[in-house]
Amino acid sequence: MKNFIFGALLSILGLALVPPAAAAPVLDEQSREAGLWHFDRLHLDEIHELGITGEGVTIAVIDDGINTQVPELAGANIDVKGRWCVDFESGEAQPAESTDLEISEHGTSVVSMIVGNGAAADGGTGARGVAPGANIWFYAGSPSTEDGSVTCRPMQPEESTTELTIRAPSSMEIEGGEFEFIDDGAWEAEAMAALDAIRNGADVISISVVGGGSPSWETVVAEAVREGVVIVAGTSNPGGGGGLVSDVPATYNGAVAVNSVDSDAEIISVDGERADGSTNLAVVAPGVELLVPSSSTAWSPTISGGNSLATPIVAAVVALGLENQPEASAHQILQAMIRTTGSREFGEPEWIDRRYGYGVVNPKAMLEVDAVELPEENPLFVSDPEDPRCTDSLTGENPRSVAECLEWSITPVPEDVWSEANPSAQDEVPEGEAAPGTPAEPSEGEASGEGLAEQEETGSVTTWIVIGGGVLLLLVTITGLVLVKNARRASNR
Repeated sequence: MKNFIFGALLSILGLALVPPAAAAPVLDEQSREAGLWHFDRLHLDEIHELGITGEGVTIAVIDDGINTQVPELAGANIDVKGRWCVDFESGEAQPAESTDLEISEHGTSVVSMIVGNGAAADGGTGARGVAPGANIWFYAGSPSTEDGSVTCRPMQPEESTTELTIRAPSSMEIEGGEFEFIDDGAWEAEAMAALDAIRNGADVISISVVGGGSPSWETVVAEAVREGVVIVAGTSNPGGGGGLVSDVPATYNGAVAVNSVDSDAEIISVDGERADGSTNLAVVAPGVELLVPSSSTAWSPTISGGNSLATPIVAAVVALGLENQPEASAHQILQAMIRTTGSREFGEPEWIDRRYGYGVVNPKAMLEVDAVELPEENPLFVSDPEDPRCTDSLTGENPRSVAECLEWSITPVPEDVWSEANPSAQDEVPEGEAAPGTPAEPSEGEASGEGLAEQEETGSVTTWIVIGGGVLLLLVTITGLVLVKNARRASNR
């Protein structure tokens, strides 16, 4: 098996949100309550009073690290699945679970958006979760360094015994032959963790981090679509990178790309610049001025924001739907979600634009829909060139085929999902589910990620989504394959 060598040049300009304070100020109770505005907007208290809390649903969260000792996570069902990469030089892995802010601040805040119990250490209000009854599988990926970059070689932890052999995607076919399986050097830590989650039965995957456009993510997203597992991923925050940012895995066909809004349903912005979203954006969710369990200097309640927080909120909304209608598939819950956004009445999906996607999630309306009656196929998997996300924004024309659609929708292709040649694929399309490309209702969309990923030698480098983050440039060329990736640390500071 040939080994890929990933080379990268990374430039980071200004990753800090604000200069860290000498000491974290104690957040007053009024400010804390204000940081839970999304509970009112999304009618979450009403939903929880009905007994719908995501119980029995498993959400795999892939992030930097987690501190399960914060009071806001007390009583939550969290299973830490280890660190999925090791330091290039030492060969050792940082702990997946830690009280060190540098290691686990971000992941802890992300998880609190799903299962936070609302109680802070000082007895005041703490972060609350949208699906507090859900089971969390926490996967630690590439940790960040002091300068905001990450250098980590993907490696399956000893505690995982999952078989991770997987076919290479069709995009790896090059002149003179093709690569049969994903090689060690083509993996990203987060993609490897996602595959473990899929093969062990996770219902939903939430990832607020982006990496390089590696073949491993292509084939993992394809398996997720085939197995009916929803991958929810965040798109980039405002600033730093613009069109240069490639948000993987969010931008891959079939993923759920998420952008965020404030309490007035305005897209998140920094210094007047709004988040760009993506050409395949699925939905938007609250992600501005929310209450989280830590600041950059202490484990104490603070107000933060970013697409990193909106992403787990959307994943949690899917979990509410799955608990409420256990006979429905995750794809049918997605169908209900994009048909009930905002204040619109239930109807056919209406894609707005690259910043809003199908609109603001509305879990209350979603839960009132009989999802079992909806098509059992991923509505965010592009299978028809008439899909609105394939429309040329300048000419208003649509391509002649899916293959000629916008670049983001090319991978994974239907053949990667349902190919009979793929040993990890099912021999046939699941009953009741139409393979994309066959006469059926057009499916739509996918997800976007934020940040910058660097791939070195046999590994990858990943950083997290940052509000107002820095400008990053990364060029990676691999024996005929070109990967362009930018990432920003999704800081909750």
